[in-house]
Amino acid sequence: MNYLLMRSILFVVIKLMFIQVVTAQVIINEVSSSNKNILQDNNGEYSDWIELYNISTDTVNLDGYAISDDIKELDKYILPDLSIAPGEYLIIFASGKNYVSDITFWETLVGNGQSAKYIIPNSQIDNNWIKTEFDDQNWNTGQYGIGYGDNDDNTIINNGTISVFARSRFNISDLQSIKNMFLHVDYDDGFVAYLNGIEIARENINGESPIVFDQTANSYTEPRIPYDQYPWEKNITESISVLNEGVNVLALQVHNFSSTSSDFTAYPFLSIEFLSEIDNSVGTNKILGFNDSKERRVHTNFKLSSEGEVLYLSNTDSIIVDSLAFPMLLSDESYGRLNIDDSTQLGIFNTPTPGAENGELGYTKRLSVPDLNYYGGFYDNGLILKINGENSNNEKNPPTYYTLDGSVPTIASQLLNGNEIQISETSAIRFRTIETGSLPSPVQTETYFIEEDHTLPVISITTNPRFLWSDSEGIYVVGTNGIGGNGHEKANWNQDWEIPIGFEYYDENKIKQITTGAGAKIFGGWSRLNPMKSLSIFFRSEYGLGEIDYKLFESKDITRFESIVLRNSGNDFTSQGHSMFRDGLMSTLVNDTEIDNNAFQPSVVYLNGEYWGIHNIREKLNEHYVESNSNEDSDNIDLI
Repeated sequence: MNYLLMRSILFVVIKLMFIQVVTAQVIINEVSSSNKNILQDNNGEYSDWIELYNISTDTVNLDGYAISDDIKELDKYILPDLSIAPGEYLIIFASGKNYVSDITFWETLVGNGQSAKYIIPNSQIDNNWIKTEFDDQNWNTGQYGIGYGDNDDNTIINNGTISVFARSRFNISDLQSIKNMFLHVDYDDGFVAYLNGIEIARENINGESPIVFDQTANSYTEPRIPYDQYPWEKNITESISVLNEGVNVLALQVHNFSSTSSDFTAYPFLSIEFLSEIDNSVGTNKILGFNDSKERRVHTNFKLSSEGEVLYLSNTDSIIVDSLAFPMLLSDESYGRLNIDDSTQLGIFNTPTPGAENGELGYTKRLSVPDLNYYGGFYDNGLILKINGENSNNEKNPPTYYTLDGSVPTIASQLLNGNEIQISETSAIRFRTIETGSLPSPVQTETYFIEEDHTLPVISITTNPRFLWSDSEGIYVVGTNGIGGNGHEKANWNQDWEIPIGFEYYDENKIKQITTGAGAKIFGGWSRLNPMKSLSIFFRSEYGLGEIDYKLFESKDITRFESIVLRNSGNDFTSQGHSMFRDGLMSTLVNDTEIDNNAFQPSVVYLNGEYWGIHNIREKLNEHYVESNSNEDSDNIDLI
């Protein structure tokens, strides 16, 4: 074979190899490192996600491909035996869970239109009513929910009802096909649930089961579904062993707080996750938010950094076939290709499109917060606030807007450019830079303390006033959307509502150590009745920092916190003539021992620039407390 022929054959072979690599290419098309509400994984959680896309004309088997966020460890997560067809997308959850899911099917077997047998007893019922074999043919037939006629009631009963006993039959053909089981209940005011005669759940009612017919609930509550809230939930997978192959019965007794109560609600949902689709499936109730997994879900052994990093996709020969460097992303933003054919055209999407073509509107620029001549802190005199380095035509700085009432600035707010703010008293001011064609800056919150002197740490909380004081959504007031409990028949402050806030922390030397967005909820029991209420503060990446890194307590070496409590001292509240520190003082008596205690640090709190009194900073008793105090990973903790 002559040299020219050999060279021609070699050229053709190389060309074919090159074409195969190009036409078989899979790319990283879109990523989200702060997914809060856009896409649920098969566990119902909002994990980070990576979208792959096959731009070739051939189906690509990804078995042996790898994805990583570390160029020194390209095989960090090796993909399983999955194929991606031409023009198709594949979502990979960067959850850190490190597994590939089964294909599963959720079914709501009770509460999704199925009928129920019920009775409103006026004397004690045979205790066997909770068992499978009980004869309920003389009971009424209805459909959940059962109640006085709210938006969630399909079966109407008379006012004055103390209790309703109800039974629902359902069939299971293959116990081995069951993977998980959940119970949801919307109730007013207390309930006990039984599965084939075994108690599986109860809320807000005492007594030995089955409870007598005229027992009243412990306190007032309100149903959640009529207020567009998620119903009470419990994972009852451990009760799968109670199920029968064949007929099963969910029995429910719901009790009112009193015969004069204005409402009654009984609405259970029993949902099971199967490994195979069942006959005559009706699916799940949309209220519950379950997602069938019609395909295997891939979960990597690492998570994405919301601060930004680089992702690498490599083939079975450990050759990088694509990479994507993404910037810091805020809650529910994604980053990806603006042009599927051009890897250099990339942008941020504030409307992510997982599993579909990227949106047309992607931003290549995120604005920065303004450079101010004064920042939040303590000042002996008033001051004049403006943007640094402005010229008379305002050409240097994009428009910066500000508010004085705690709300988030918009283009309808006051413009700072070319203007000045005269500050003569303590004020909390929020800033945001907004310009057409660019993503707005994060909200910047600065509190200016004028002629204030404190020897305790100072915390400034800033938020839209309506989240505190409005009748419809204010968490600090009785309002008009309340629920019962904690010594009050109905109050907004009993709702499990979380509001967005600006959070600033100044140490004893008046130096700002922390500034971030966060979430806040009313905390405590009957102390909610006090005019100054306790607050839980949650540091979440959807608001700002996912955690704070600062030593809040002298008594402990803990420096990382995902949540804290600002406690009004509970029964020791000053309006009752007490000290505001007794509980914290008692906790300190076991410092330097092996006994776990709740750390304590008094602080001064300002709310929207107004002095709001002394709140004691306490650790929040949750799984993160256990992790911080025992060095155990919170993912391995089941907290009861």
